[in-house]
Amino acid sequence: MVRKIIERHEWESDTANRTWIIAKWDDGGFSCSCPAWIYQKGGVRKDCKHINAFILSQNQREQYITATIQSVGNKVIKELKEKCDTMGGIEIQWEK
Repeated sequence: MVRKIIERHEWESDTANRTWIIAKWDDGGFSCSCPAWIYQKGGVRKDCKHINAFILSQNQREQYITATIQSVGNKVIKELKEKCDTMGGIEIQWEK
């Protein structure tokens, strides 16, 4: 089976004036263009600090988006409840 890259991201180095390319593969793995990742010894490659930082930033981004959507969603639901309650004569059971 041939692996395919499904995403590419540029990642600025904190210590060098360089930009590394982080690739996400279709099997869920990552690779990095930094020397630490490319020239690893041993059979199984470990994620470098750039990949770890990238994954952490993506997780934090997803958590922020999820929290924002939930917050906005809860506000919209509250507004809808208030509007329906003031309309009178409409009986609605809201799930919690």
